[in-house]
Amino acid sequence: MRPEGAVEIVLTGRQADIARRLGRRLLAGTTMRWDSLASMAGEGADRIDVERTAHALIEAGLVEVAERRDRAGDFRPYQLRMAGGAEIRLRELVGDDPRAAEIRANRAQRLIATLGEMAVQPGALPVPARTLVQRALGGTKVVRVSDFRTEIEEAFELPLDALVRDHTAAVLTTGPFRIRFQGRLIDGMASVPWTAIPEPVVSGAADIELDAQEILTIENLTPFETLSFRGESQRRVLVFTSGFLGRAERRWLELLIRNGRVCRVLHWGDIDPGGLAIFRNLAALVEGASGKVRVETWRMEAADLSNPAAVRLTPRDRARLQEWIADPKAPLQELAHAMLAVDRKLEQEALLVDSAL
Repeated sequence: MRPEGAVEIVLTGRQADIARRLGRRLLAGTTMRWDSLASMAGEGADRIDVERTAHALIEAGLVEVAERRDRAGDFRPYQLRMAGGAEIRLRELVGDDPRAAEIRANRAQRLIATLGEMAVQPGALPVPARTLVQRALGGTKVVRVSDFRTEIEEAFELPLDALVRDHTAAVLTTGPFRIRFQGRLIDGMASVPWTAIPEPVVSGAADIELDAQEILTIENLTPFETLSFRGESQRRVLVFTSGFLGRAERRWLELLIRNGRVCRVLHWGDIDPGGLAIFRNLAALVEGASGKVRVETWRMEAADLSNPAAVRLTPRDRARLQEWIADPKAPLQELAHAMLAVDRKLEQEALLVDSAL
């Protein structure tokens, strides 16, 4: 089982080994600096392997990333920690804790008993998930209630959503679209500079009207808002990815693509190793949603590396690019080669001064 909206995690080979090492570190109650991930690589692996594994754990809801603003005003990851309520699933992933099954069964019983007590109160359902966990287990982040969906639904013979409610994530987007949700029409152009669409609205949308054939995904918030203010959303749907795609962003893109009108997804991100990895993550999602939709970069050309704002690669950047080029399945090989050749990388904010945007 996994939390609502989390991605199924499938790890093999060295990724599984990395996940176990990282899991043990986080289960010990410690946090990790993002820039120290390379220490988890092990024999035959490198930082890119570790970062891919970390992102898989993040998408599965097992690990959380703390972010802070950089000098450009955009958020960057700087710290990893075990996600709230992920202890049991992380122990199961690590696979060397014989107590995991016993701990799980005990917590399921306590959750069910507490939910039964709360449910008899008039108007109590659905109860807040964190309140339930606090009363049952003494802390709001001890477990994710959705991890116990099967046990709870079997005990009460009702869907979990009818019994428990949780916090939601939202995607920031704008463009010529309209969503019908519970009989009301949500217009993507009715709010400036963007509209925040919560996950339940994305999941429960009865219909979507789309007046664009392109989606432009944007890695960082400042460029996303700038393009919105400049009117780019009049002809395309803009989607802020916030770095790697989160749950809400993934569901929204799948909904747009499966509408059938979208022909192309463009992505604009930093011209650096992280930007390459984000593009690959996006391309995999689009391919899974529709094999007919093209995925291309936007304003991510080798020529842009001559911009005066481009900076030198770090030793870590060069190592990541070399690993990228060595992977025959990795996209954007020409761009990776160009970065190494000129020893430069570029943040997308540098191109905002270009009036041609």
